[in-house]
Amino acid sequence: MIGSEKGWPLLSEHSGAFLRLQRLLSRKEGFSLCFLTFSDSAYRDRVAAYFAERLRASTWVKIDRHEVIGTELLFDRLNKGARGEPAQLSGLEHWKEGLDDLLARLNHRRDALAARCPRPLLFWVLTKDAEVVATRAADLWAWRSGLFAFSLPTGTVAARLPPSDSPFLSDADAEKRRARVCELQHHLGETLPTLAYDVSLLIELGDLQRALGDWDSAERTYQRAERASSDLDDRRRKTLVRSRVADLFVDRGRLDAALRIFTEEALPVYEQLGDAREAAATRGQIAHILQARGEFDEALRIRTEDELPVYERLGDVRSAAVTKGRIADILQARGEFDEALRIRTEDELPVYERLGDVRSAAVAKGRIADILQARGRFDEALRIRTEDELPVYERLGDVRAAAVAKGRIADILEARGQLDEALRVYKQEVLPAFEALGNRNEVSTVQQRIDDLRGGR
Repeated sequence: MIGSEKGWPLLSEHSGAFLRLQRLLSRKEGFSLCFLTFSDSAYRDRVAAYFAERLRASTWVKIDRHEVIGTELLFDRLNKGARGEPAQLSGLEHWKEGLDDLLARLNHRRDALAARCPRPLLFWVLTKDAEVVATRAADLWAWRSGLFAFSLPTGTVAARLPPSDSPFLSDADAEKRRARVCELQHHLGETLPTLAYDVSLLIELGDLQRALGDWDSAERTYQRAERASSDLDDRRRKTLVRSRVADLFVDRGRLDAALRIFTEEALPVYEQLGDAREAAATRGQIAHILQARGEFDEALRIRTEDELPVYERLGDVRSAAVTKGRIADILQARGEFDEALRIRTEDELPVYERLGDVRSAAVAKGRIADILQARGRFDEALRIRTEDELPVYERLGDVRAAAVAKGRIADILEARGQLDEALRVYKQEVLPAFEALGNRNEVSTVQQRIDDLRGGR
């Protein structure tokens, strides 16, 4: 999978099309025309956002089905932004007067389009409409510099959006997150969106509110995204939002409600769509809830029999390693430290190191330190935390992960009887970091730890 740390992911089967497009744009100056085909609007939006960063195609004009505009205004919008940088146009299928009308306009005014927009133009077209463009706007089609396919394979859907899709969820402080929340609220207003892209922004808004600990607002935002997905008849996206609601319920301790959503709503949809990967991931979320309820045997069965084999069959070595790590979590919770440690050191960590995934490797080392700490091997655990785990998060700028690691260092210091130093770490390093991130629930938890340490002195 091609992607940047803060960009949107691009499926590996589309890497060739991306590289061809990148090479073509590097050689083009002035006007040129590329057609990009897609089949899934959610994935199209993610790829377009990725292009905005990687190809500097930040001018992105989205046609709204409810807005009536003429070709002159359309040309003006396409020519905004830095001179010479590519512009993207999506939503051709939403043109108020119909696709045929838009194609006739563009075909008739192709010379004006080239003169008014002296830059590479990337036109997103539904795969099923590509032939329509070629026949109804033959002269415009003949001007194309290339045709690039970004359609999903038949029977598959775009992958679930992870929280890290938004850069404001990774390493931004509370002030930046709140500013982004205000920006999204202003953009989205109070009405339901009419485009899948705006539903994605609603999901981002809900994720940010959840990250800030504003769970009530997050739930209301997810409900709004759910209604919008229903209006757009976007079954996959509605299921994604319902899964977000379930994740929020887990945060709030409403495990039964979360379990019902995953088992009765999300899982059946992915099974009907034939999406084995998302079905496996949903079963993993079910196992997570069962583990939280202390139902270790059933959680372990799901991980080993229903989830892990799917990733191994798909050849997804990273997801398989993650699942093995979660199997180790269950074994660790059952007190089976030897087997958990073996899985961490032999099956999980080597995969991350081979893939060059330094963050996941640091997390795995932290889990190893957990086991060593539980067995009373405090010196080894402290060395891993301070030398192998924490420096990685600091180098990556992952403020939250670094704060969590420092909290665990403080826990080791407490276990060794160094209460004053443990209290200092919590007060001077952990608490300020969480306060800067703005999650009031995490701040409350850390404050409780500080109070406990004060009471134990």
